[in-house]
Parts: sequence; structure tokens; C-alpha cells
Amino acid sequence: MEALAALADGRDAHAELALGVLAAAVDARADRGAPSAPWAAALGALGADSDRVRGAGARLSGALLARPRAAPTFGYMPLAEALEHAGELALAERALRAAAGAREAGAADALVRVCVTRAWRLAEEGERASALALLRDAKERALRSAPARPSAPSPSR
Repeated sequence: MEALAALADGRDAHAELALGVLAAAVDARADRGAPSAPWAAALGALGADSDRVRGAGARLSGALLARPRAAPTFGYMPLAEALEHAGELALAERALRAAAGAREAGAADALVRVCVTRAWRLAEEGERASALALLRDAKERALRSAPARPSAPSPSR
């Protein structure tokens, strides 16, 4: 795959272009799932040093995540972690929702964390209603995933 080769060789401009072409091809395949190579390219691009390549990786990730039948062979968690690390919290949230739906290890807790972080950012941007909705969702998820507390023993007389 051309995007992966360009990433490996450090040809950032070529990688960015190849990732853009790949994202457009994924969009054009709206009725079918994506093969595994685009997922690998997106993951590789998100770890690149170049902001432009990371941006292209985020755009490709968004196109891939829009295809619900096209799950990555390596699971959604590595992609979600890379998106979060790249500062793409909205996309990380989408990937984590898919990971949680697939019951991937650690997805539920990571989703709560990303929702809270995103909510604070939305609040800072003046998006109060969206922030509160995300915080409520995070709270509900945290309560659902928390282990049940043992009941206190009743005092004996």
C-alpha cells in the first residue's frame, strides 16, 4: 500500500496525498466494509511526526469509522488510543464507542475518560449543553461498569 510505504520512508507530503486518496476511496465504498490496509495506514499516520500526516490519518480514521460494518482486524482500541494521543477526541470517542460495543478490554473505562475530557473542552468552548450531555453519559457508563458494592452486614443483636 502506497500510504504505508510513504510513511515508512518519511515522505510526508506523499503520505498525506496517499492518505487523502485512500479516505476518498473509503467514502466512495459507502455500501461495503473497508479492507484492513486502510486501518493500518490510519493508525500509522496518527503516530507520524508531521501534523499534516496526522491530520490526514485523522480524516481517514473518520471515513473508516463512518462504516459500521468495517471493523479493524486489530480492534478499535489501538486506533482510539492513537486518536486520543493525536488530540482527536471526537474521533477517539467514536472509536471507543465501537470498542465498547465490541466489548474490547479497557474500552468502557477509556470511553468514560475521553467523554469527561471532551466535555471539559466543550465547556471551555461555550458548548454547555453538549458538555453536560457528555458528562451525564460518562457518569451513566461509569456507574454501569463499576463493580457492585458488597452490602454492609446487618448489625446482630
